[in-house]
Amino acid sequence: QGGGSSMVNPYFYDTPKMVFDENNILYKYAVGFDDEAKKPNKKLEKEALEIAKDSSIILLFLGQNDFEEAETYDRYSMKLPDNQLSLVNELLKLNKKIVVLLYNGSSLELPFANKVSAIMYVGLLGGINGLPLYQTLYGINNPSGRLAETWVKKYEDNNTSKDFVKTPNEVYKESIYVGYRYYESANIDTLYPFGHGLSYTKFDYSDLKISNDKDNIIVNVKVKNSGDLLGKEVVQVYLQKKSSDIFRPLKELKGFKKISLEKGEEEVVEIKIPIDYLKVFDVGQNRFVLENGEYTFIIGKNAHEDILKESISVDGEDIIKASNTNAYFDYSHLKDLSNDDFAKLYGNEIPTYQKPHAPYDKYVALRMYKTLIGRIVVRQIKKEGNKLVKKSHSATDQVAKRHLLMNAMMNYKGTINNSLRSLIYSSSGYMSFTKALGILDIVNGRVFRGLKKMKNN
Repeated sequence: QGGGSSMVNPYFYDTPKMVFDENNILYKYAVGFDDEAKKPNKKLEKEALEIAKDSSIILLFLGQNDFEEAETYDRYSMKLPDNQLSLVNELLKLNKKIVVLLYNGSSLELPFANKVSAIMYVGLLGGINGLPLYQTLYGINNPSGRLAETWVKKYEDNNTSKDFVKTPNEVYKESIYVGYRYYESANIDTLYPFGHGLSYTKFDYSDLKISNDKDNIIVNVKVKNSGDLLGKEVVQVYLQKKSSDIFRPLKELKGFKKISLEKGEEEVVEIKIPIDYLKVFDVGQNRFVLENGEYTFIIGKNAHEDILKESISVDGEDIIKASNTNAYFDYSHLKDLSNDDFAKLYGNEIPTYQKPHAPYDKYVALRMYKTLIGRIVVRQIKKEGNKLVKKSHSATDQVAKRHLLMNAMMNYKGTINNSLRSLIYSSSGYMSFTKALGILDIVNGRVFRGLKKMKNN
């Protein structure tokens, strides 16, 4: 369920195994891999393969573990652990139906996506995660969720992958080309586009009509459930303006509506898009402007798959085209936009990164402390984290062991990567404002003044 605040003892919980047992589902279970390790465990793999050989369907539960995906620090990778990928590759050799169930909080690289029979994005469901999974697998519930982010084939497809976290000075050069706005504009082939989602039923679209009442663009489209089950559909409306004097993404989501339809039922869905949603910022006039011209409205299954489209002419104003934005009109070079070229667009030099130095303030991350006492403080925090790790190894209860390991990770990574200001708000009262100022005085060499503040806290 991810590391951090999910590490609680719920009043009640269920798991897929518990719910399968309650509903008399016949299955065999194997661990398959060590969740606290990265390297494959051949013994566990062998046990899983032996069971899988005699099974008609394999349910494979995967996801980054609590130590890779947690609060207070970023993920190091979009990849699944090596031991999970190893197990997938071994199971694929059996030529069985494999249904992957993904427990994770954000997008992942899935090199096996086109080799397995199905993938269900479970997310982080919390304590009651067995029942909804069982109901969806067995068709009691018809899935209707949509992805709120693009899933790329590999991390390198992201237009910030060359620069992000390479230096302490982050330069956000992508401008408006974030997420699907970039992938669609630059024609990047993704694994799953923004807005993607499957269903056990089928929805047909027809009779798209676009009108304008001066304050709103009104989109009407007929949607029919032509499948065999009750289902929910998310109707998505994207905007496209190909002829423009300002750089724009190829398409932008401007409205959506979720509807529920019985088998054979149809409904005319109306989505109102305020005219203000069509305005863009004109650098030349230093204000938001509704640009003259033709606007195309697209009904999309997702950000990539167009179903219906219709255009309408809108009376607005002319844009004063900025002379230094040519790089953003050329989607193919967005990923390779150099800092020098960006500085020209920015109209100023990129600020040079300045390392924090003593005396430190409450906004500096603890790991940046370079004074003698500051180094001692950071070393002590790491030491406490190592103590928890060692303590966890001797724990016999698996839940206690996991909590100790997670606390060790949070103590080490979370604390030293935070500032004292942040720790004041996240320590449940343990780190008061006065105590934080006392620690800061000590770190900055004003030991007696700092001790006095901590004593009077």
